Amino acid sequence: MIGELTQNLINSISTVTALGGRVGAVVGGTATDPTMSEAPVPFAWVIFGGDEPLNDAEGGQKYQRVRYNFSVVTAIEYGLSEADFMSTQLAVLEAIQMAVRGTQGHNYSDLWQYEGQELQTVFPNRLVYNMHFSIIGHHKV
Repeated sequence: MIGELTQNLINSISTVTALGGRVGAVVGGTATDPTMSEAPVPFAWVIFGGDEPLNDAEGGQKYQRVRYNFSVVTAIEYGLSEADFMSTQLAVLEAIQMAVRGTQGHNYSDLWQYEGQELQTVFPNRLVYNMHFSIIGHHKV
């Protein structure tokens, strides 16, 4: 299910045209630029962050609920002008949230939840944000 959810998240974020198709699960990885300080912006890097079983009664005896947590590392351009930054670049972050939040994940899951974001890194020409999304999957016991 992790692979399917990762692909689902990539598909949803790929609808944000401002990203120009620069969305994936291996944007950074082991490349010679691990901080992605030279990668073209904007981009979104989908990272599976882990999961946690939910020990609640909602699943009953038939299935177990598991929360899957994902980070979306997103870089946007910075430094062109204040007007561009506020109207164009920050809009990319909001567009990603809107493309994912409340959409269906996998056949056996709930809807995607937006869990917040924080500024991760500041470069002279870009800002990198870490956005958080989660989804609850249902597994037969």
